[in-house]
Amino acid sequence: MSIWGALNGENGENGENGENGENGENSGVMQTDRFGGRMLSPYTSGALLSAHEGIVGPWLNPIHSPSQGKPNSSKEMERWSPRVRAHILALDTISGLHVSHQTDAPPGGGQKQETIKVQYLPTSKIINRPDPGIPQGSDYFASWQIAKIVQPTPEEIRCNQLKHVRGYADLRRDRSAEILAQLSGHVDFFAGIGFLHRERTRYTNELIAALLRAVVALEMRIKHTVAGRRPIEYSAQVNPMIPTPGHGTYPSGHAVESFMIARVLTKLSKPLDTQLYGPDRKIREQLFRMAARIATNRVVAGVHFPIDNACGQVLGTVLGDFFLARARGKESASFSGWKFKARHYGDLDFPWDGIMEDMLSNRTTPQMPFLDRRPLFDIPGDSTQDEDSEGNRTPLNWLWRKAKREWSDLAASHARVGS
Repeated sequence: MSIWGALNGENGENGENGENGENGENSGVMQTDRFGGRMLSPYTSGALLSAHEGIVGPWLNPIHSPSQGKPNSSKEMERWSPRVRAHILALDTISGLHVSHQTDAPPGGGQKQETIKVQYLPTSKIINRPDPGIPQGSDYFASWQIAKIVQPTPEEIRCNQLKHVRGYADLRRDRSAEILAQLSGHVDFFAGIGFLHRERTRYTNELIAALLRAVVALEMRIKHTVAGRRPIEYSAQVNPMIPTPGHGTYPSGHAVESFMIARVLTKLSKPLDTQLYGPDRKIREQLFRMAARIATNRVVAGVHFPIDNACGQVLGTVLGDFFLARARGKESASFSGWKFKARHYGDLDFPWDGIMEDMLSNRTTPQMPFLDRRPLFDIPGDSTQDEDSEGNRTPLNWLWRKAKREWSDLAASHARVGS
């Protein structure tokens, strides 16, 4: 079983195959006993019943009650099962996020294009408008943009992008094993970079799973708004090597998810990465190269265009940074979103390395002509919850600190070996 398969059993979020996955720990006849480590069988309930009758004896009322748990304390996260924590984090991760769109005409005329905005609307800013004189109809939260995405027109896709799908088709036989494995298990491809393990990095796996749920919800909402046509809808000769998914093409979900994962893992693995490679950060490089390969494989398969991947890379990377900023707990964080201008993309293939260089740099003006930085704003820390005994503030902050500790321990073990 893959490390991701272990999480899929509890969380059930496995694309189109996961609609019935909410049974979690209660599903199946033969289950793993989380306490004894054995497999449960249909005979276990009967055995427990007879054991109960044999040992309980006369009922004795307890003289004390359990202590009341502290309300809304992240410390309680320790007690819940991963499946329960997943549901708690599902709300926390997307709380305050809003997707909207507007229809714009390009400068100089031409076909109108949809512009999609992903904005963060913190409750404190909605309730306490700093300037009551701002008209209610104005775009008050324009400066709180995480991402702004301009949709390519069908004619731009046909003239500039369709040729890449034809060219990449020559790689299908060479990449077929990867493409098939990445239909639903693309997360496993990151396991060999830096080291992911279902037990040793279980909080990291849980964090990735939680963030993936939020990312999938956002990407599907954006796909619905854009309603981009798949390559097979442009040409009968695309003939994809896998079934074309039943949702829109823009942006690529595999690209969004893979680059979000890569971004989060670069942050977690930084202590180990700098210890092993110094400023070269080879783990970071490998993570982004893997994300780019996973995204490119979708074009090879015939179900995406390169521009889908470029937009997905921008969205996935910026969402990774946003979730990491939200995970800081009580600390506020300065944040700058990104704009993807499809009309400036032209016939480019997938310059993922140039995109990443722009997004990781401090340059005010990106080198890629289709990228723009959005205005800087502060993501406020959470002041509504008290810290627990370990300094955790929110459920996401609790899980982030747990995951960070796994990688700090891994770096420390390498340091001991090196000494």
